[in-house]
Amino acid sequence: QPQSTSATNQLTNIFIINDSGTTNQGSIRVEGIDWNGSYNIDLGDLGAWNTGITGTYYLHRWSRIVSGGPIIDQLNQNLAAAAGVPQNGVETLPKMHYRARLGWSDGPFTATLFMNYVSHYFPATEATPPNVNFQCTASGGSVGGGTFPCAISRFTQYLPSFYTFDLSLGYNTGDLPASDYLKRLTLQLTVQNLMGKHPSQEFGAGGGPRGAAGYDIIEPDTGRVIGVSVVKTW
Repeated sequence: QPQSTSATNQLTNIFIINDSGTTNQGSIRVEGIDWNGSYNIDLGDLGAWNTGITGTYYLHRWSRIVSGGPIIDQLNQNLAAAAGVPQNGVETLPKMHYRARLGWSDGPFTATLFMNYVSHYFPATEATPPNVNFQCTASGGSVGGGTFPCAISRFTQYLPSFYTFDLSLGYNTGDLPASDYLKRLTLQLTVQNLMGKHPSQEFGAGGGPRGAAGYDIIEPDTGRVIGVSVVKTW
């Protein structure tokens, strides 16, 4: 430590440094099923078509935060009740992810549509809003601070499944152009998150592993992203 005021001749007296840290003392064990499948067909004048899917279904995710601590299956976990509404035997991370595609090509043209899927889950670290379920000052109300049933009476941390679509369009000049500089040129247009979808709304008051946010932070909030590329093959 360059800013330390301790005498440098004391360095030889240091045999061990213990910062009492707890990082990297835990463990994670994951079990699941990976799968993929594809099919191609040439329809002549209608072009060549291809379809496929690749995904994972998680069976268990056993987590231990610190050495010797309790082991929790994050895909079958009992959470604290949400202001009186039970949240037992729920997954606190998505169980299923997959990416499917439908592609077409005809001569120099190509097009592929992708669908991305992430299943529902219950975030384990988020608080319950103060004016839902059994926390209101009057029955059927919306002002928190009491023990009466609120207008919103079945709130849980449930976040629905999340779908997005990507699109890729391409054109290859091949050997048709007279100029060698224009031959074997590939033009590609890509659109990620074609529908401009944003993550599900989530009550995130801050604290724990995240700051304050009103959306599911394990999904990107970037919206639609458009890209253009030009590749030349010599």
